[in-house]
Amino acid sequence: MVKSIYHYMGGFMVKETLSSSSKSILGPMILLLLLSFINLLFHVFFFGFVNGQIEELTSISFFSILFSLELILNFIILGIIPYGFLNQKRGSYYTIVGFFTFSLIYNLSSVLYYQENILIYYLLFTASLVALMYLLMSHVISIFIPLETSKDEIEDLEPEFLQIGDYILNKQQIKMRNDTMQTLYYFSKGSSEKGTPCTKPKQYEISYNKRTNVPYLKKKKSTEKK
Repeated sequence: MVKSIYHYMGGFMVKETLSSSSKSILGPMILLLLLSFINLLFHVFFFGFVNGQIEELTSISFFSILFSLELILNFIILGIIPYGFLNQKRGSYYTIVGFFTFSLIYNLSSVLYYQENILIYYLLFTASLVALMYLLMSHVISIFIPLETSKDEIEDLEPEFLQIGDYILNKQQIKMRNDTMQTLYYFSKGSSEKGTPCTKPKQYEISYNKRTNVPYLKKKKSTEKK
């Protein structure tokens, strides 16, 4: 996923890409799927069939309810994780966090309740804790909760430079004949040797060359009248 923000310019939205490298969603998605699958594998096959805890599903008790919820939610979350990452849904993020929080509580309760296999419950508790800590990292949150694009919030952002497609906005100080310095703004395809990447100054707006479709800056009409 490309980390982008948008600026409201001349009545339309212009994509502004930060200079930081784009972050892939595959790494976090695969890690969380792996932790969920391991958690399900141990509960269904090891604790359920090997240790006979699956029999608790036929009884009514606090831990039988927890065990049932753990199994049901674990099956569901294996579908929600890829759906949430691929579609970048805010609701999916909260659901995934909620599942690993529940799993954390369940595994901690199992450590205190069951007398056998405490080490494995400790490992599952640790896996749930790692998943929660990972979900709270900023680059994972940004996958599900991108930067808002409302005009009021965008004005407070300070991007490093403006990029439209392959073109980057640069500024360069030019010495005039009367020995005064003037700032020249121009778009270059990729990095420029002479100019410095910059953001769009407020007194300018984006326009495009009709023949080449290359972007350029021109002063706003209100500024020209002044």
